[in-house]
Amino acid sequence: MARTEDSDNKKRARVAGAQSAQGFWRSLGEMFGMVVRPLVPLTVLVVVYAGISFLLWRPLNGESGDFESAAQAKLSEKSLITAFVANPRPAWMPKDDYRQLAFEGAGVGKNNSVMTPGLSRKLAATYERNSWVERVREVRLRYPARMELELDFRKPCAKLERFAVLDRAGFVLNLSAENPILRELPTITGVTVKATPVGRALSEKAALSALDLLSVVRDTLAKSPGNLRVVSAEQSEGMWKLTTQCGSERGPLILWGTFSDDPPIDEPRTQEKLESLRLRLREWPSPALLEYVKLYVANAPVKLRATNGSEISTPTRPH
Repeated sequence: MARTEDSDNKKRARVAGAQSAQGFWRSLGEMFGMVVRPLVPLTVLVVVYAGISFLLWRPLNGESGDFESAAQAKLSEKSLITAFVANPRPAWMPKDDYRQLAFEGAGVGKNNSVMTPGLSRKLAATYERNSWVERVREVRLRYPARMELELDFRKPCAKLERFAVLDRAGFVLNLSAENPILRELPTITGVTVKATPVGRALSEKAALSALDLLSVVRDTLAKSPGNLRVVSAEQSEGMWKLTTQCGSERGPLILWGTFSDDPPIDEPRTQEKLESLRLRLREWPSPALLEYVKLYVANAPVKLRATNGSEISTPTRPH
């Protein structure tokens, strides 16, 4: 009887021990699960990131030291020049200057990866330093090895008496006296400027004012009867006079007066002068009939070329 009880007690002890062991391992498994479960999404993210990085790295660096694949992922001189010539050469720009600019950019960018830090800024700075580039709109590097480039080239606007050619901002352009476009450019006279190297901007206020005045009147004259254009802009004692041409004939002198945001009290302002000029030019069958238009006087009087009469000073009215 006692032996039976001892046997039962031993069985119950073994069962209790087994249950205790199972409880320990269950608790340990639950704790492990609580720790590991939040790490699963992070692990998946790391694996995905590593896979994408490998796919991007492989064509750039080759597979097992495959230098041919790495070379294909670098910008070539041909691809850089192709991107540059997407910006056509302006007719007035010398071919040698255009070619030199193309190779300057190619020399900086070739054999670089599009992933090279700061490469787009370095390329933009290279183009901007050239005297023919007014603005670099954008440099875009495309994977695996392609560049897209947008440039604005400087355009001749006027010339000085000593044949220095200027763009609208006063930068001196590399154009020779034999360039055909010089025949179409107005000449700025009556101003004194110091010698300025190519690619630098003039600092003289009078020359810069002449460029601004030419820009202001250009559209009004181009849309007038006879499609007038300015032949010269002359300053004398602070007063501006524009000589114009009407086709193959001489056009009227435009006696502009002071060109300023704050003109003398007895002078109309710039927009009033432009409106008076537009109206006066439309009053006559041809602008070539006019000797001059005096815009610095109210009512903008005109004088006819065919007579020796006095000025005509009728009020200007909108047409």
